[in-house]
Amino acid sequence: MQVPAGLVGMARKEAIARAFELWLKGHALNDAQRLGARYAALLGVEPSGYRLTNAKRRWGSCASNGVIRIHWRLVQAPMAALEYVVAHEITHLIHRHHQPPFWRTLAGIMPDLDERRALLKAWETAPRAV
Repeated sequence: MQVPAGLVGMARKEAIARAFELWLKGHALNDAQRLGARYAALLGVEPSGYRLTNAKRRWGSCASNGVIRIHWRLVQAPMAALEYVVAHEITHLIHRHHQPPFWRTLAGIMPDLDERRALLKAWETAPRAV
C-alpha cells in the first residue's frame, strides 16, 4: 500500500500508520507460514491454513479445523519468540492439550523452548516507545 500524495496533517499520519501496519502484517504472515512449514514437516503434520489475529489475550491458537492463528504483532518480537509461538501451535495439531505429551513433542522439535518462552514473556512485558 502506498500513501496517497497530497495528504497532509493527521490524514497523512493515519495513512502512513495504516500502510506500515499492512506491511508488518504481510511480514508476519510470511514468517508464520515459513516457520510453520518447517515445524509441520518435522512433526509430519499439515495445517489447513494460517491466519493473523489481533486477539487480546493470546499470541496464537490452533483451531480444530487445523487453522493456525498468530498475532500479527509478533513480527515485532525477537524471531526466537515468534518461532516458539508457531511451533507451539503446530504441536497442537497433534496434541490438543498442554499435558506432558504435548510438552515432550514440542521439546523434541525445539529443545530450547523454555528459553524462547521466557524471551516471549520478557518481550511482552517490556516497555514500548509510543
